[in-house]
Amino acid sequence: MMNQMGTWAKNSMAIFGNKWLLLTAEYTALVDGKCEEAEECYKKSIEAACDHGIIHELGLAYELLGDYYTIHGREIESHLCIKNAHECYTQWGATSIAKKILDDRGLDPKWISNLDIESLSIFSKGLQLETSKHPREW
Repeated sequence: MMNQMGTWAKNSMAIFGNKWLLLTAEYTALVDGKCEEAEECYKKSIEAACDHGIIHELGLAYELLGDYYTIHGREIESHLCIKNAHECYTQWGATSIAKKILDDRGLDPKWISNLDIESLSIFSKGLQLETSKHPREW
């Protein structure tokens, strides 16, 4: 599957690039245990989905990066990613999924909506986590 997705990504980065990067991130994190490489792949997947306006896959990438951060004890980063995933799913119209990702993690929608990304600035050298608008609206 990984090889086939890689081939598709080479032929059409706009459609398959973020999917291949996300699949690579999951494999690298869960099978190979290479944390830094996995985190970089998650972030590249987020960038690719954002660049190509694939909002639902952007939400998925944020959600999985949030889970990755939770596993590694990085709760603040996790909550920021889940907030962004929630916003992406909501913008895409998948309000049930948006609600579910908060409920599954025991997060209060009011608390998560007040989370101020700029004041925390924990991603200074990495990806800027900001999805206040769909890429097509920028």
